[in-house]
Amino acid sequence: MSAELAGLNKCPVCAETLRRHRYARLASIIVNPKNHARLDAFLNDVKKRNWAEVLRFDEWQGDADIIELYGIKCPSSLFALILIRSPFELFDDDHILETECLTRNESATLESVTTKKNWKPLP
Repeated sequence: MSAELAGLNKCPVCAETLRRHRYARLASIIVNPKNHARLDAFLNDVKKRNWAEVLRFDEWQGDADIIELYGIKCPSSLFALILIRSPFELFDDDHILETECLTRNESATLESVTTKKNWKPLP
C-alpha cells in the first residue's frame, strides 16, 4: 500500500473513518518522459471508465517513478479512486494526484470487473 494512501484519515465518499473500508491497487504505469502518449492513454481510460483497458496496466520498474490507481470500497457500496504518484527518489514522498468518487452505477461496474482483485482492509 502506498504511504500516501495509508495516510488518509477519512473516506472520500462518506467522510467517515476508514474502519470497515477496503482497498485494492487497480493499476500502475511507469512514468516515462519519452512516452507521454501512453500515460495520456491510461489517464484517459480512467476518466472514461474503460476498466478493461485500465486493469491491463500493471507496470513497475525499480528505477522509475510510477503512477498507481487505487480503489477504496466504502461500506455504502460506493467506490473512490485515488491516483498516486510514487517517485523513484527515496527522499521524495508519494503524493495524491487526484481523488474521485464514483457514482452508484460506476461503482457497480467497477466492482463487477474487479472481483479477482485482492481487496484488503484499510488500517
